[in-house]
Amino acid sequence: MDEFESRCHEALDLARQHATSRGGVDPVGAFGVDHEHFAAAWDDLRCRLDSLPSLSAPGFAAQMAAPPQPVALLGYFAAMLFNANNHDARHAAATIAMEHEVVAQFASMLGFPPAARGHLTGGGTLANLDALWSCRQRRPPAPWL
Repeated sequence: MDEFESRCHEALDLARQHATSRGGVDPVGAFGVDHEHFAAAWDDLRCRLDSLPSLSAPGFAAQMAAPPQPVALLGYFAAMLFNANNHDARHAAATIAMEHEVVAQFASMLGFPPAARGHLTGGGTLANLDALWSCRQRRPPAPWL
């Protein structure tokens, strides 16, 4: 078994631990979802996803970026098991620390001082909105006359 496959198994174990840490609650049935309906919906999802062209196919040029790296997808899957909203240090101390580490790495890579601060977002639109909000907060507009 190669390292990536081993890490995938670890991620599944993490998902199982997460499910059992909820007091033995059935992760599917707890929300009133019928197991047969869930299985059918999952099979339908797999069929639909399997029908998609590979992002790395030579004739597929709809994406401006390369497909996600498998290692990144594995980390994303593991992180999504937890509430990764970095709004409260009591509930997100680990992910806040990771965000600070990544921001420090980006700052160093781009030549910013070690004291540089930043915020990670899930995409360009949110990054632009965050930047506009930060600029407005730093220098509020003059009052309307």
